[in-house]
Amino acid sequence: MTEVLLSPDRQHVTTPSKRALDYDFAVELTPGTWKVIRKKDRFEFLAQDVTEQFQDCDGDQTWLGQLLDPCGINIMGSLMRILNHENLINCVDWIKVRSSPTGRITTATTKQFVIWDFCNAGTLENLLMAPHVVEPTDFHRAQTLKELEDKKHQEHKKRKLKARGGHKGHHLDHHHDHHDDHHQDHDRVYDDNDDDDDDDLPPIFLPEAFCWHVLCSVLKALAWLHHGIREDYNAATGRYETQRADLDWQTMLHRDIRPSNIFFCHPQTKHETYGLCKLGNYGAAVVSGVFNGIHRDRVPPGRGKALAPQPGRAFAELDELRRADAVSTNSHPPPHTQPYTMLSEYRSLADVVAAMMVEPTRGSEANTHFHGLRDAPGPRWRAALEQTGYTGALKNFVYRLMATTTGETDGAAAPSLALYRRARAEHARFRGLKDEGRAVITADHVRARHAAQERGRLVGHLEALRDAERARVAEDTSDRFVGVPPPTALDDLLDDIYDTCAAADAARYDTEASA
Repeated sequence: MTEVLLSPDRQHVTTPSKRALDYDFAVELTPGTWKVIRKKDRFEFLAQDVTEQFQDCDGDQTWLGQLLDPCGINIMGSLMRILNHENLINCVDWIKVRSSPTGRITTATTKQFVIWDFCNAGTLENLLMAPHVVEPTDFHRAQTLKELEDKKHQEHKKRKLKARGGHKGHHLDHHHDHHDDHHQDHDRVYDDNDDDDDDDLPPIFLPEAFCWHVLCSVLKALAWLHHGIREDYNAATGRYETQRADLDWQTMLHRDIRPSNIFFCHPQTKHETYGLCKLGNYGAAVVSGVFNGIHRDRVPPGRGKALAPQPGRAFAELDELRRADAVSTNSHPPPHTQPYTMLSEYRSLADVVAAMMVEPTRGSEANTHFHGLRDAPGPRWRAALEQTGYTGALKNFVYRLMATTTGETDGAAAPSLALYRRARAEHARFRGLKDEGRAVITADHVRARHAAQERGRLVGHLEALRDAERARVAEDTSDRFVGVPPPTALDDLLDDIYDTCAAADAARYDTEASA
C-alpha cells in the first residue's frame, strides 16, 4: 500500500522544490506525463505536469494553485489523506522542478508536477473484448461433430443410470435446492453452481476469481470514500482491523464507475495471482456535504443522504435533488432525472461486474459491451446474467447490488462497509469450495506467509539464545576440571619456574637446618 509522503506538518519543513530531489525522472510516456522513480525504494509513479492549472502565463497562481499551496489555503495535505487507499489511485506528492526533468537545460519558469500511483497493468476496459475466433477447417468441424456425438452418448448413459436409481445423492441435493426456493428473496435469485465436475454449465467470460477480486477491491474503495472506514489485513494477527477516519468525514461519491476507470497493477511478488485493483479518475467525484453515517443522531432524519446530480450534469440545487429522490424508482437503467446516490454507485459496480461475466458479441468494442448492459432493461439484464456459468453466489451478489433499494441504505450505518464485508466472506467461501478459488493466492496470503516466516526466524533466534544460556548455566554448575583446555606454552613455563623456586627453597631450608 502506498504511503502518503506529504502531510500538512511536513509542508512547512520540506518544500515542493526540495521534495523533487526524492525522485528521478525516467521517461516521458505522453506529453506532460512522466514515469518517475522514488530514490529510496525505486518504486515507480506517474508525474503529471500541472503547471498550466496551477499558474497562469504571467507566473501568478491560479485559484487552484492558491487552494493547494502551503502558503495559501493549503488543502493539498487533506486531499492526499483522502486519496490514500490501496484500492484508489493515490495522490502521492506535489513537487516543483526548476530545471527540465532531463536535467540538461534550465527553464525560465518552474514546472509543477503532481505524483500519482502508476498502474502498470492497464484497465479493465482492455479485457472486455470478444475472444478471437479462428474459422474452423474441415478437420476441426469433423472433430467437433465427433465430440458432440460422444457427449450425447455420455448424457444418454447418465439418463439410463439415473432411471435405474443411480446418483441418489445428487437427487437429494436437488430436492434440498428446491426446498430452499420457497424461502428465496432477492438475495438468492440464481441457483448455486458449486460442482466443479458439472460439464453442462454455460460458458463464462473472465475468470470468476478475477470477478471477485475486482468486486471486493472496488467495494473496499467505496467503503473508504463513502464512510471514511478502511479494513486492512494484519498479517501478524491474521485478522482484519477496522480503522475509522474523522467522525466529520463527509460522504464522497465517485460518479464514474466504469471499466476504463478501474486500473490494475502487476503483482508485487511472484506468488500473487492478481495485482492491486484501483479505482481512479476523480473528475466527476463530488463531496456530498453530509456526514458519513457513523453517528446517525448527528444528522436530522431525511437530511443525511448523500445526493448529487447524474454524471454529465455539473450542478443541481439540493432541494431539487431531494424532490427527485422522493419519487425515485428502482428501475434499471435509472431515469436521468433521478439523483445520484450510493445506490447508483452499487448499480454501476453491478454493471461493471456483469460486463465481466457476460461474453461480448463478436466485433463489439469494450464501451459498446458495457453500455449495452448498463442501458438494458431490468429483465434483459437479469436474463443475461442468468445465462452465464458462474456460481450462484457471485450472480446473486451482483444482482443484489443492482436491486438494492433505498430502504436498505437510508438510515443504515456504513452500508458500503457491510457490502464489502459480505463480498469478502463470499469470496473466501468461493476460494474454499472451487478449484479455481483454491488456486488463487492473494496479497493477504503473501503477507501472512511472510509474517509466518518472520515469526519462524524469530522463534529460531530465541531458541538459539535459550540454548546458549542453558549451556552457560550447565558449564557454571558442572565440575570445574571437566572440559579444561590443555596447557599452553606459557602455562608450562610458569610451572617450570614454580618447580625451580620450590627446589631452591627446599635446598636452602636443608642448609639452614643442618647448620
